[in-house]
Amino acid sequence: MIRSFAHPGGGWASGLKPAGMVVFVALCSWAQSSTGQGRSAKQAVELFRKMDSNGERLTTEGWLKVSALFVRPDLLPRERTLLVVTGETVGQEVVTGNRADVWTECTEWGTIDAMARFSRVIGSSGPIKPGEPVEGPLNMRQHYKLVFIDSYWELTRDGGSLSLKEVKGDPAWRIESFDPGRLVAMETAIRYLTTLSSKSSNPVIRKNAEESVAAIQGLRH
Repeated sequence: MIRSFAHPGGGWASGLKPAGMVVFVALCSWAQSSTGQGRSAKQAVELFRKMDSNGERLTTEGWLKVSALFVRPDLLPRERTLLVVTGETVGQEVVTGNRADVWTECTEWGTIDAMARFSRVIGSSGPIKPGEPVEGPLNMRQHYKLVFIDSYWELTRDGGSLSLKEVKGDPAWRIESFDPGRLVAMETAIRYLTTLSSKSSNPVIRKNAEESVAAIQGLRH
């Protein structure tokens, strides 16, 4: 993760009429996307970032779905801190053989810790007052390494626990390595904290979550 201070022919289908052909192409595209076939390295990262930004890695069920995009996923996300971000973009992939590199960029506003406390990210004011800490936001870049393979590790639920097993399937671009931090959109962060403020059994967490919601909402004005 890199951060820097910033200002905020033939065959049966040939007989289809134009409208039918459009539907046929759409169905083919959907089928390829849902299985990973035909999905580019960039599209694999875009799908992961959409799911992660929406909070899929905040629940076990969500992580089971997200894990299908990885060569070998962790049993559960290791990083407990959430990063609140906006304006995320995914760059073009650089492909070398069956490997690819993809960079993403976004604006980071702060973090939410395990006790539901939100803290503004701290940067540097730059050359005018070098080293003087100031509140962000910060520009952030993340690097993803992907590989196009048909052998990968599948995360499954075995009773009350999760387990990994090596499987062979259709060749697809899968994420091999990346920074494990969980980056969520502001709307996701507010939804997550609002749930904690009303449902957590810990009164400290409920209070922190309520204050954090107010702080994040204040960033949007």
